Amino acid sequence: MKSKGEPFMSRRKTILCFFVINLAASAASAIELRKKFEKDQSRTSQWTVNFEGHLDVEGTKRMIGSATGVANVRLSQTVVDVDSGNIATLRNRIEEFGVRLDGEADTGDGISHLQYEIDQNGGTIITDGESKPIPADFLKDISEKTYNVKMNSLGATVGFSLDSSEMGLGEAEKVGDIADQVSEFLGKSPQLPEQSVEVGDKWESDFDVKEMSKKLSEGNPMLPPDSVIGIDNVKTIHTFREIREEDGQQIAVIESRSEFEWNDGNISLGFLKLEIKTLGVSSESIIELNNTAGYAPRSTSVTQIEIKADITTATSAGEPGTYEINGELSFESEASCY
Repeated sequence: MKSKGEPFMSRRKTILCFFVINLAASAASAIELRKKFEKDQSRTSQWTVNFEGHLDVEGTKRMIGSATGVANVRLSQTVVDVDSGNIATLRNRIEEFGVRLDGEADTGDGISHLQYEIDQNGGTIITDGESKPIPADFLKDISEKTYNVKMNSLGATVGFSLDSSEMGLGEAEKVGDIADQVSEFLGKSPQLPEQSVEVGDKWESDFDVKEMSKKLSEGNPMLPPDSVIGIDNVKTIHTFREIREEDGQQIAVIESRSEFEWNDGNISLGFLKLEIKTLGVSSESIIELNNTAGYAPRSTSVTQIEIKADITTATSAGEPGTYEINGELSFESEASCY
């Protein structure tokens, strides 16, 4: 004969069992997203960026301008080393690049047309039908230089260095110091979360632009003490949108959104004074991470920039000229890696 407590005990065991099963299922669906590196591993990335801009300048002289264009870059990347903390040293080199721009400007004396087309073999500038060549030697530094990036498994840049073989000792040291300062802040803003995540989970990364700008301006003779770098921190919100299988590979889809505004800043650069009223930037991107192999084979992004600013500078007559600037710039990019 069953006691009166048995049904209660049975229900409690059922609830406990149900809780354990759900907990186990949740743990099983949580995924650790990571970049993966192997020494001597090589990959190639291809970027295509379409851009469009408009600028309206009022003041001592009025100008209205607009431009559209496209840029293509092919970059090779080789893993030079991977340390015990899984931080990889990546050697990067631009193998091919190309930029085409079509624009026009109205300065009150009529509309001027501009075409600009370059690649690693040289290029051409055409202004109102008059063509001028750009020699390949002028562009060789772009394609012949390499730079190293240190990256951790969360996709954060924790160090980088440029080819300084043609720099003087003092210049190389200054460039190295700036690189160290910038990478210190970039390393605190990883793309991937430290914890395991499920589809629908969100995480944040903060880029401390304000503190970085303050550090970079210290001791910089180009930025006098009255300069105000009023850039707020950039916060990016990442969302884990999807996980799927492709040819036996685990593909994670991550959506990222970021916005920031720079308000009431001013920078004095000798004869030029720039007062930023508002500089707003918003960006949305989608990255497909091959979580099995540890790299991103595809990504897309859209970035919008709006600026309102005043510029005071000397005119050709030696008197100050004041200009009010309103501009918009947009970028749409696609990238692939293989």
